[in-house]
Amino acid sequence: MTIQRGSPVLYKLQHGASAGQYRPAIITRTWGHAGKDPQSVSDTCVQLAIFLDGCNDTGAEQFASSSHYDDNTEPPGTWKWPEERVL
Repeated sequence: MTIQRGSPVLYKLQHGASAGQYRPAIITRTWGHAGKDPQSVSDTCVQLAIFLDGCNDTGAEQFASSSHYDDNTEPPGTWKWPEERVL
């Protein structure tokens, strides 16, 4: 999949009561050569706008700067592609 502005992704929250849970997000900026080599960590760094779950996510992130792709270990603060993408 091509990493580009406007792409929907899932972000794993780092902070707040919902830390460790996924929330939908939109890529707002790519860093460096994002999208040219999806296997390279340096090529998957993006800026995200995160859609939080109202007051349930108090203290959670609304934006994530320099967030990296990780679909394997999925540590908090990373993003991954949704299981099903609607184009």
